Amino acid sequence: MDKNIEWFYLQKLELLKPTLDKKGYNLIRVANIDELKANIKKLLTLDETIGISESLFFEKIGLVQFLEENNFNLLNHFKEIDLLKKEELKRKSLLADKFIAEIDFITEKGELIFVGDFNATPPIFGVDKLICITTKDKIIKDLESFEKIFDEYIEIKNSSFFTPKNYSIIDNGRKFKEKYTIFILD
Repeated sequence: MDKNIEWFYLQKLELLKPTLDKKGYNLIRVANIDELKANIKKLLTLDETIGISESLFFEKIGLVQFLEENNFNLLNHFKEIDLLKKEELKRKSLLADKFIAEIDFITEKGELIFVGDFNATPPIFGVDKLICITTKDKIIKDLESFEKIFDEYIEIKNSSFFTPKNYSIIDNGRKFKEKYTIFILD
């Protein structure tokens, strides 16, 4: 990656860290997918139920396969073909011990944006511990910037699977102490 672009992302991350700390989030930067998986593994135990959001990114990086290969109790709706069973797994995921979600965007003010219905619900209402994953290029200026790109973003997501045209925003994690761990992949 171009050194100027790399510097730009590093500056954004450096400014974001204190903001996320004040809001009660635990931020962990990881350099690569292997480091991400190793850190996630440290946060999970074999006796916990693990829910996971609908994310092609998770499929792409092999996170679902990694969790299964390490014998975690994953409520894996990805591989379920039967729609009723798939929906039942999603319902159980709402009350899992931990939930792994992709953050679609983070604003510079530390607002977490989750797009779609199933991806948005567990972070707000369900699980006790939420593991959020995003990449450094998903840091945006503010909610207004997000609203400008929302329709185009939904169109891109819908090219892979249907995503309802809604989103949720979590403003801070102070109310739920130690609930949120955020991984930002460099």
